[in-house]
Amino acid sequence: MGFLGFWTLNVFQPIRVTLRPAPTLIVLGAAQYNGKPSPLFKRRLDHALELYRLGGVKRIIVSGGIGKGDRFSEGGVGKSYLESRGVPAAMVFSERSSHNTVQNLENSRTLLITPDAPITLVTDDVHAPRALAIAQNLGLRADVSPTPLIIRTEQGREYRNRERVLLVVQKIFGNDAMR
Repeated sequence: MGFLGFWTLNVFQPIRVTLRPAPTLIVLGAAQYNGKPSPLFKRRLDHALELYRLGGVKRIIVSGGIGKGDRFSEGGVGKSYLESRGVPAAMVFSERSSHNTVQNLENSRTLLITPDAPITLVTDDVHAPRALAIAQNLGLRADVSPTPLIIRTEQGREYRNRERVLLVVQKIFGNDAMR
C-alpha cells in the first residue's frame, strides 16, 4: 500500500463533529434560485436554525456571493430565510461577495466579534471535511456540525467525488489551490 495509500487513508479519516455548537455559526453557502435557497442550502439553513433553537448560539453568519446571472446573493437569501423563521435580525449577518469556500471563510472572518472567536461551520457532511481543513489552515478556531446529505442521484455522486478530489488537492497544495 505504501506511503500514498497510508496518506490517502489519513486524508479520508472521519471528522469529529461537535455536539455543542460555538456561539457563532458560519453557514456556508450553496446555490439559491431567484431568492429562494436551493434544497442543499435549505438543509444547511434549517440545521443552523435547529442549532440556534437549542440555545447558546449568539451570532449566525451566512456566507455566499452572487452567482453568474443571479440577482441575489446566497448570504442575503440565507439571512432572509433565517429571519423569516424567527431568528432576530440583530443576530444574523451575511457575507455577500464570496464565490468559493476559502472566500466564504476569509470574508466571514471579518464578521466575527474577535478574530479568534470559536466558530461552528454548518455545511453538509460531504463538504464538511474540506471546509474544516480550510478553516483550520486559515487559523480559525473551528469545528463543524454537518447536516446529512442523502445521495441518490448521479449529480450527488459527482458532488461527493468532487469534494473528495478537492480535499486531496487542498491537503497537498493548501488553501491557495482552492481559490
